[in-house]
Amino acid sequence: MSSSSRRTACRGRLGLGLFDCAFGEFRIAARPIAKLKWRLMKSGRCDQHRLPWNCGMPKLYHGTSRAHATAMCGSPNHGGTINVWQGGGEFGRRFYAQSSISNAHRRGYLTYGGQNGAVLVLDIDDVPFHALRFWRLTLNRAQQLNAQLTGVARSSFVTSDDVIIGPLVAFPHIEQQKFQTQNAQNLLNGPETQRSVV
Repeated sequence: MSSSSRRTACRGRLGLGLFDCAFGEFRIAARPIAKLKWRLMKSGRCDQHRLPWNCGMPKLYHGTSRAHATAMCGSPNHGGTINVWQGGGEFGRRFYAQSSISNAHRRGYLTYGGQNGAVLVLDIDDVPFHALRFWRLTLNRAQQLNAQLTGVARSSFVTSDDVIIGPLVAFPHIEQQKFQTQNAQNLLNGPETQRSVV
């Protein structure tokens, strides 16, 4: 099957015209996805295995030091202080979170040691979260991107998407999120996100 026919077949199944199956990835435009999600939730047929989100309120975790986690958590009156321009990982430079609290805790513990490690917990309102623009990677595409990003490329690679979502290359059952725009930072630091430290 050619690349164009695979893309056509994928569009036919999902009815959105937003997905590119040929390269194992898809980008998500906010308005059609928000409408589809609302219809599915209203009908009780929200299927997290078919669509690129868990239909509930996203809860993400960032392993770091207790001092950094407390500072990023901020306060209800002044918001958070997360800076998405700092940090890095498998998908290049920017701020990362993940779906596993145990793995985030392990990262904080191993990196900062003992009582100095902590986890920043992010409970994000699903409506503004899913209004962001996403680039979602399959395991194969995540592995390719991670292998391609070496040296300077790893410390500088970003895209125009608000968030890149894909599996951790070493632990594919865990999903990671790279937040990389001002829109994403505003959401993480604003009132739509409940921040806490554990």
